[in-house]
Amino acid sequence: MLKERKPLLENIEKSRSSRALLYVTGDRPQMETQIGKDALDLLVHHLDLIEHAKKITLYLYTNGGDVIASWSIANLIRQFCDEFEVIVSAKALSGGTLICLGADNIVMTKQAVLGPIDPSTNSPLNPQVPGAPPHAKAPVSVEAITGYLDFARQTLGKDADLKEVFVQLANSIHPHVLGQAFRSRSQIRMLAKKLLGTHSSEKSPDKKRGTLWDYRSSARMISFTSKFELFSRISRRSWNCALPMTQTFISQARTLLRTASNAL
Repeated sequence: MLKERKPLLENIEKSRSSRALLYVTGDRPQMETQIGKDALDLLVHHLDLIEHAKKITLYLYTNGGDVIASWSIANLIRQFCDEFEVIVSAKALSGGTLICLGADNIVMTKQAVLGPIDPSTNSPLNPQVPGAPPHAKAPVSVEAITGYLDFARQTLGKDADLKEVFVQLANSIHPHVLGQAFRSRSQIRMLAKKLLGTHSSEKSPDKKRGTLWDYRSSARMISFTSKFELFSRISRRSWNCALPMTQTFISQARTLLRTASNAL
């Protein structure tokens, strides 16, 4: 597999006049992986080999993951280059979008999507997954909690007493988890603002951050055609260099699945 990927990365380096890095997390049901802090040591190893480059291109494919890890990855790569670029051939959602916010330039294919930065909290106090083993806990979406409260306000009226609504919410979700969700929501706004501020030439990075935050639903993706409302630095061109890499991932995934099926 490495033999197939290496020439593709070299092709990206040649076409983008940069040094290339690859970061992919799995999205197959029951086999998902996420952006995590364990990736930082691996990235440091590869970045130390690069030492310092005029430009680094990160090929990114992910559904998201740990917010602090995403923030750390973007800042880590920026320390090793003068210009940081991200290629999104298919998707870079949630934490992946946060990494993109830290880039100077984003290259997207026509089918590629970014997504709202909608972190989920995970802890032993999270709600139990019905019918699942005791250790299986359901992640709690920060925006789902906000959506519930907004729905209650709109339904009952702005002046309504929401005490009972909060009591029911606290009975369903542990108060510690609710507090963690609130902190995560405040934190993600702060991190997005700081990442935009590392390179934004616009007078008001808050305006772009607010526009991104308006995409409240995790089902509402930010596509190639809608991106110009958000980022002036997303490139309309030069995405063909990423397509062979995507095709290689698809081929390798099929091979792994056939191998796993034969082993059963």
